[in-house]
Amino acid sequence: EEALRRSEVKYRALIDNLSNPLTVFDTKGTVLLINTAGAKNLGLTPKDVIGKSLFDFFPGAANIYLGKTDKMKVISTGEESEDEVLLPTGVKKWFYSIIQPIRDTNNNVIAFQVISQDITQRKRTEEALKESEKKFKAQFKGIPIPTFIWQKIGKDIILIDYNDAALGITQGNVSEFLGINARKFYKERPDIVKDLRLCFSKKTPIKREMDYTFKTTGDVKNFRVNYAFVPPDLAMVHTEDIT
Repeated sequence: EEALRRSEVKYRALIDNLSNPLTVFDTKGTVLLINTAGAKNLGLTPKDVIGKSLFDFFPGAANIYLGKTDKMKVISTGEESEDEVLLPTGVKKWFYSIIQPIRDTNNNVIAFQVISQDITQRKRTEEALKESEKKFKAQFKGIPIPTFIWQKIGKDIILIDYNDAALGITQGNVSEFLGINARKFYKERPDIVKDLRLCFSKKTPIKREMDYTFKTTGDVKNFRVNYAFVPPDLAMVHTEDIT
């Protein structure tokens, strides 16, 4: 009995020293164990939380976790998840969690252990990046000069995007060529393919003036063409009509 008590004390010290929140709750959501990091997220201490229900602290998250744990009663492995949780402190945070079932000697699930990691900053960074990409996309689409984006994939150079002005100058036909290889698209203009490859290899802007017959319309125009390398693997091609 003394050995068991010492073992429990050692285990308690171990989980309290974990920097990540750890919680153990039964199949009804009653908290059986929580470490200091976990209780701190709630603005409480472990003794304030143990014995109470998950629903007492965050009913939304409780439903999420208990919903996920239902299927764990019949499978042997746990589950990973990313969830946004409204904490009792009024703060919303994102957590990456590993939920694992705890079984008795008859292999019945009697509880669940959740180890979490605060990924709020990562999520905010991802959201900021998405917003930045959205703004760039809007700016790109609105550039008044027809612009095409090519991507170098291995030895191939693929058309992956174009702006509204490019759509207009090709009378909407450029949309049919998304995903095409530059060698195929410019099979009659190897000089353009050469310029694209030069732009990628030198990673510097290239300027040209050329006559070009539109594949999509048959029109012949004179263009000032600017190739701009965009790290790590894109080339933005601006085509200004100077006919």
